Amino acid sequence: VCGTTARLNGNLPTASTGEWLYVRGPSLAAQVVTVGAQGQVIGLSQDGDHVFRWRVGNAVCGFSTQEVVVRKVQGVTQAIAGAFQKICVDTARVVGNSIMAWETAEWTILQAPASSTPFVTNSGRVGLFQGLTAAGKYIFEYTIDNTLCGEESRSQIEIERLPSSSLAVVPANMEICANA
Repeated sequence: VCGTTARLNGNLPTASTGEWLYVRGPSLAAQVVTVGAQGQVIGLSQDGDHVFRWRVGNAVCGFSTQEVVVRKVQGVTQAIAGAFQKICVDTARVVGNSIMAWETAEWTILQAPASSTPFVTNSGRVGLFQGLTAAGKYIFEYTIDNTLCGEESRSQIEIERLPSSSLAVVPANMEICANA
């Protein structure tokens, strides 16, 4: 779960009662209220695994229990694409910030000079931008998707491709005669 609440479902006991219990976990304030076979959990304030126990039975025949784990995860990691860059070549490599195990990361092109056809090779948080052949401003976006919570975070980076330097040219070797 991504929020602070969860709903648990147990089997409906016949000729006995059922009860949800909070067994252990990082949230000390977690509570569960049993209504029928459902448990309404509140207070999941800390990330991690929270263990709940469904107990059915009676004092005469005994009780049967089954445990379930509810994993609380944080919301999406804030995307950080990096700082503005100036480059003189037609490729750039950028590394976005770290992500959680249940998140994915991707780079996309938002803007490029009209005479350029850049493309991105993604490898998670690493983006390799190629084809930055025209001088000008390129804008790329780093997106982190939290697949468990259905949330995403975006950040942009601007890369300025500077014009290529002129090639140095010198005249051919010359001979100078002292007697001329």
